[in-house]
Amino acid sequence: MGSGWATAPARARTIALRRGKTRSARHAGQSRNPGASGQILVLCAAGAAPTLCFRESKEGLMNPRKISLDGSTTVAEARASAPLLELFHENTKYTRSRYPAQALTIARELTSRAAIEALSRNFKVYRFVERRALGPPAEPAMPLGAALRARVSTREFTGAPLSLADLASVLVPALACNRRAAVRHLPSVELRFRSYPSAGGEFPVEVYPILLRVAEVPPCVTHFDPRGGALDVLQPLDSAALEQALIADSGISRAAAALLVFTAVFERSSVKYGDRAYRLALLEAGHAAQNVCLTAAAAGIASLAWGGFFDDALNRLLGVDGLVEAAVHAVFLGHAREAAREKPA
Repeated sequence: MGSGWATAPARARTIALRRGKTRSARHAGQSRNPGASGQILVLCAAGAAPTLCFRESKEGLMNPRKISLDGSTTVAEARASAPLLELFHENTKYTRSRYPAQALTIARELTSRAAIEALSRNFKVYRFVERRALGPPAEPAMPLGAALRARVSTREFTGAPLSLADLASVLVPALACNRRAAVRHLPSVELRFRSYPSAGGEFPVEVYPILLRVAEVPPCVTHFDPRGGALDVLQPLDSAALEQALIADSGISRAAAALLVFTAVFERSSVKYGDRAYRLALLEAGHAAQNVCLTAAAAGIASLAWGGFFDDALNRLLGVDGLVEAAVHAVFLGHAREAAREKPA
């Protein structure tokens, strides 16, 4: 914890309310404290060192069980008592008591000229880099219903390359800006939208196509510009670094044609939605990835959604810091070995 805790000794934050049985007791089928209505975990700033206070019930607030956070074993004990996924989910809930303050923040973001102008620039721009125009996408080879039925996960690729035209058929309809709208009270400001939903139109997700086998393009790390459907070439690909960043890919990266990495620039959403922005960014990455899988299926290109990567290693490969912007999802593209393709029902 930073020094901010020492300067605010009276501050306390409820981290989790775990109703009923404790985690260990749930497996045994017995309540550790039958008289307790739940367990409240509070992060308390007491002096210079914060503590975790485990309060056995709403009624028993006078005698919390405190655990110091100044050692690794106590952190482990805290995590065992309240797993991080529970802490995260509890702290990003909308409740009737929390939401009024959040609603004020949202209202300010909706009316602030500075916020709206920032919203009109919710995309990254790489200057002084090589650009590869993708061109207009080809008409899809199949209608949406057929693409939904054809979308399957492919784990074995042939190693054959894709063309830039193939990438255009996948990326442009799935990820590019597809409409614009003027702001009623700020006619000089224009907002751009895409074919997948984003909370508040914030679009925190960026996409980095890593080109592994693309005709006439050496392997490289690129960034997809959603405004014009072009690829900005950021750097040559370090193939060894990519393999080390992927978990148990069983050689998939040596046979696929491209790996699309989805990152989230969290602040685009967090200024409006607070901690809930993390949930929203993950949802958006999923929406965008499903778009990619469907446009790939419609173009006869195989795909495989991939969540197995070492975060810091993949972030370094992309040139992002892992805090302000971080990798959250990925999708392989390529040509499938027919025998390895999943068969739709």
